[in-house]
Amino acid sequence: MKTNTSACEVHTSLRTHEGAPAAKESAEKELTRAVSCCMLWEDTFYEKGNALTERIKELCGKVSLRFLCQLAVKSRTDLKLRHIPLWLCVQLLKQNQDRPHTAIDSYFVASSINQVIQRADELAELVSLYWKDGKKPLASQLKKGLAAAFGKFNEYQLSKYNRDSKVKLRDVLFLCHAKPQNEEQDRLWK
Repeated sequence: MKTNTSACEVHTSLRTHEGAPAAKESAEKELTRAVSCCMLWEDTFYEKGNALTERIKELCGKVSLRFLCQLAVKSRTDLKLRHIPLWLCVQLLKQNQDRPHTAIDSYFVASSINQVIQRADELAELVSLYWKDGKKPLASQLKKGLAAAFGKFNEYQLSKYNRDSKVKLRDVLFLCHAKPQNEEQDRLWK
């Protein structure tokens, strides 16, 4: 057996989805790459949408909560993606429940949810994604993030996206117990 092989030969069992040899990446880099080119649940050339979503879900468990918060905000603000940041928020809430965390981590989760939600319809969409596997009580950080995000929207934005769907904006408002900041907002929410 020859042991003195060429330095450029790579012995790897890792393969791309196409079958070519692949280099080992950190979970953070792999998750960032998967999120950056993901249109949630849509098939790509190499990978089915459901498989990609499950891979992202698995990778979320391998990274820190703070990295996941930063990635969710970055994918919404810098990359201008709409559904994958909401999906990352749902995964963030699951990771926050499963891992030991500090009050600072919990603050980052609620703050990230508030930053990710930039349109009024995303309030109901996030709750819908949270309930995708069955209805359950909302996590406290989800309630805090939704309550903070509700204050961003005016009457026009709320009425524009108040649609007849499974989860309505009114339902989200009742679930998160958002407190109005002034009398005008109080009248609007009533």
